[in-house]
Amino acid sequence: MQVETVDRVVASIGTVAITEHDVREEYRIEQFLGTGRAPTGTASASALKTARSRLLDQMLLEDESRAYPVNATAIHSAASKQMADLRAKFKSEREFQSALRAAGVTQQQLMARFEREQRILAVINTRLRPTATVSDKEISDYYEKTFLPQTERLRKEAPPLSAVRGQIREILVQEKINTLLNKWIKRLRTERRVRLYAE
Repeated sequence: MQVETVDRVVASIGTVAITEHDVREEYRIEQFLGTGRAPTGTASASALKTARSRLLDQMLLEDESRAYPVNATAIHSAASKQMADLRAKFKSEREFQSALRAAGVTQQQLMARFEREQRILAVINTRLRPTATVSDKEISDYYEKTFLPQTERLRKEAPPLSAVRGQIREILVQEKINTLLNKWIKRLRTERRVRLYAE
């Protein structure tokens, strides 16, 4: 008698189920993108829980992205550059293909992942960046309280504020975008009835 393996549901968004297979696939792709190699050993419960959380967030944001106009050509171009940058980390195409096979990941999966990331990034910038405003006082405070002490620890000569104003502004904008993004995802998890099931 043949025993059928059931792909366990580990989370859901409304009526959409996320299975253990989905989470393990996400984990494999994350590990491959992070290290360029197949994951070694068995994934820990905490690593799979983190992968599940990220997958849920990406699915929520991807679904939201459908309500925003995006430049499909620009998205594909940016994703293709990500793929080219990944390929460049390997000595040859053969080595790249071998690493993909070992990780159990296909180029199509990677390209779909990169395009999803780019769509989400475009929507985050469209929706959140305009509200992530930074004042001159916040910039000067960061320069005095964070930038200068960091430079001092590295024993480097600190550039004047005028030379790093743009860099500091972007750091603070990104911090605000991350805060806004976390609030947005939290709201989406409630609105879309995200449920987590025991591991």
